[in-house]
Amino acid sequence: NVEAGQVVKITCKTSSSVPASIVTWHTRAHLLGDPSVKHSPGLYGGTITESKVKVRPEAEDNGLVVVCEAENGLGVTVSTNITLNVLHGPVWLFTPSGMLNVLEGGDLTITAEAMANPGPVTYTWQRGTVTLVGKEEEAGSGQLRLRRVGRHMAGTYTVTASSSRGSVNASFIVDVQYGAENITAPKRVLVDQNDTATVLCSASGNPTPNVTWSRDSDDTSVVLSWGVGEAYLQVEWSTPSDTGIYYCRASNLVSSPPSVATAIVVTQAPTSASSLLEEEEVAGRSWAVVGGNGLLDCRVKASPRPTFEWIAEDGPITDNNRKYDIHVPQLMDSVAEWSSVLEIRSVTAGDFTSYTCVATNPLGSYTLNYTLSPPTHPGTPLSLNVTAVSDTTVEVRWSDFTVGPRPAGYTIRYRTTTGQRHYELVDIPGTNITSLVIEELKPGAEYSFSIQSYNEQGRVYHTSPPVVVIMSEAEDDVVVVEERPKGISFIVFLLIAVTGGVLIVLNIIGVLCFLRRRSYFQEFAASSCKSSAYEVPSPSQVDNLSLSSSDDIPPPDYEQVMGSCRVGSFGGGSLQDLSLPSGSRGTPSLARSSPVVTSSSTISN
Repeated sequence: NVEAGQVVKITCKTSSSVPASIVTWHTRAHLLGDPSVKHSPGLYGGTITESKVKVRPEAEDNGLVVVCEAENGLGVTVSTNITLNVLHGPVWLFTPSGMLNVLEGGDLTITAEAMANPGPVTYTWQRGTVTLVGKEEEAGSGQLRLRRVGRHMAGTYTVTASSSRGSVNASFIVDVQYGAENITAPKRVLVDQNDTATVLCSASGNPTPNVTWSRDSDDTSVVLSWGVGEAYLQVEWSTPSDTGIYYCRASNLVSSPPSVATAIVVTQAPTSASSLLEEEEVAGRSWAVVGGNGLLDCRVKASPRPTFEWIAEDGPITDNNRKYDIHVPQLMDSVAEWSSVLEIRSVTAGDFTSYTCVATNPLGSYTLNYTLSPPTHPGTPLSLNVTAVSDTTVEVRWSDFTVGPRPAGYTIRYRTTTGQRHYELVDIPGTNITSLVIEELKPGAEYSFSIQSYNEQGRVYHTSPPVVVIMSEAEDDVVVVEERPKGISFIVFLLIAVTGGVLIVLNIIGVLCFLRRRSYFQEFAASSCKSSAYEVPSPSQVDNLSLSSSDDIPPPDYEQVMGSCRVGSFGGGSLQDLSLPSGSRGTPSLARSSPVVTSSSTISN
């Protein structure tokens, strides 16, 4: 046993030898140098060699084998081994270091492992000064398991490994990552013309999100400015065209939440909300029935907020009578579009006239004209389209009118262009319907379609010219009908069919039997020619023959069956080729030079 870091002197002493032994030291990895050597006289005139080496083992040298070898040039080497048992406190084999990233809401398992001699090693875990409960594994490592990690669990952690000979610790950081959030930007920013508007947008998140400004609501627009964690939008030399909605976006590797909108409003005199209108033109028409209420909506763009004045033919309208009600102006788009509504109560025929709206702010004024009219028939539908869906079905689609009262419904009329004088009419009540499917038309026919709208005041003309559609030809299905002979009942017809089928099966069986029998006879004839040309005496008969003289005892008869045949060698002798006339008998003799034929001999074709 040796303490880690302690210098140890190891001695190796040889027996007496002639010549003196040379001692070397080594481990598995390398040689150990600078040993001290001492020689002393030994038995029989030999020399004893004593070698000493110093080592300073560390914890990782525990179990190291040091080898001492001695040899004196006579071809014999002797050695001895020394195993170091290094005593030491815990030493880290593996520990988390640096920063561990984990998504918010996820799980994290942290492992640390140390060795000590003697063991065992125990582990303690801390977050800051708070002690946490870990777990020792059978393999000797320690684990800390964090479930559903939250932001409050981020910070510096410490793991301590302890044994009977001391302790060591290691620190690391757990970084809990979460998406961009808390995107902050002003909802509305006012700036004078020719001045600079500066708008700050900031966001938080881990990692710190990238922040960008753009003009449009989608991600395809040009980035006006960007930054990490925050971004400044600057609009220099502001003009009314810079008025609008600007969008701030924040995103990181975890998420990209919806953008935040900021309205930048450049001060400006009132102008029409519609870019197609000039000042004092008729900005709109409104319809009302006698006895009902009429509404006129005046809209302008202005900043700062404008005031509105309504003027009828007989002079300015005040808001303190029962006839008129001027609604409180409203900001319609959260930017600079303002609306003032004039409500005319209990409409009479004299109220169907022109009205003037004047919007004013410190930078100027703007005038718009409106007209209140009695109700009329609705506008004509636009963009009538007819599509053939099949050879008997079409789909009719149309767009609503551009101006005029709302319709109460529509009527579609259609007919073939040849051979039909009267129209088919389809009534479609409702105001939000813009399509219809018409079925049961004639395949291959040519149809014309038109549409009209209607309300309580009447109907407009059908659209002209009509839309013409040619239906496709129908595809005739080919049906194959098998007729049975007339005058024969179904049962008789079935019996005849079954009988005919049985006869066909019997014929097939007969043909197969004939072919099988013929094949059998052909194989039999072939095998007879090949294997039964001659009879050969059995081994027992041959054993009883005397070989002293072939003339004393005649050999057994050989009977020719058919033709001539060659018999191969057997045992040590052979049967010569024999060829006898058909139908004759003979007694061929065995050759004298043949050895004794035993009963184990075989004959092969």
